[in-house]
Amino acid sequence: MDGASLHLFYLVSTFVIWAIAWWKGARPERLGVLLLVVNYVAGGLLAPLRIWWTLPLNDALLLAALVWMGLKFDRWWILVAAAAQLLVMLAHISVLGDPSLDMRVYVGSRWVFGILGLYALLAGVGERWLAGERPVDGRLWRV
Repeated sequence: MDGASLHLFYLVSTFVIWAIAWWKGARPERLGVLLLVVNYVAGGLLAPLRIWWTLPLNDALLLAALVWMGLKFDRWWILVAAAAQLLVMLAHISVLGDPSLDMRVYVGSRWVFGILGLYALLAGVGERWLAGERPVDGRLWRV
């Protein structure tokens, strides 16, 4: 697969999984989608700045939010997503520790670990569906 095909796979997977998780998920899945969308948009806005700490900070905030969600909600997919995000952070740390590392490896590892967290979200929605749990109603938050 060439780079363009991989990029297309990543983008299509991202938007399709977000839509499915929002449509069929409960509050934790919808919160996960919201966090991933904010991380994605913030990353797109911060990347052109070319300041070395903006993307790692963005990903560290997502990791903190996923850890918080893992402690708050009883969902296994959040732990998998948090572990994948921790691996993204290790990719940031490794390239900061050794700037001679190939940037393709750095970006590729961030994509692979990011897609792992994304598919964990999809698996969590699938598990809910298989267990017969109903998706949340039309409102995002209902107390």
